Amino acid sequence: FGAAHSEDGRRRLAAATGDPDTAVTLAGLLSGAQGPGRDEDGALALDLLVVLDAPQLDVEGAAVLVEALA
Repeated sequence: FGAAHSEDGRRRLAAATGDPDTAVTLAGLLSGAQGPGRDEDGALALDLLVVLDAPQLDVEGAAVLVEALA
């Protein structure tokens, strides 16, 4: 999966990869509206996540993302 900061970034990622189902916004991924969902432990159910525009994350958003991967 690839997560972009904005909807425009998600669209560009989907176009570049040719697989729109694996391109999500970070907000959509963390809210559960997009992406693979969560496993039984509450972690994101994925093996690999590429975060585009990671420098745009604030400290709180980065912490939520790290917790969702644990």
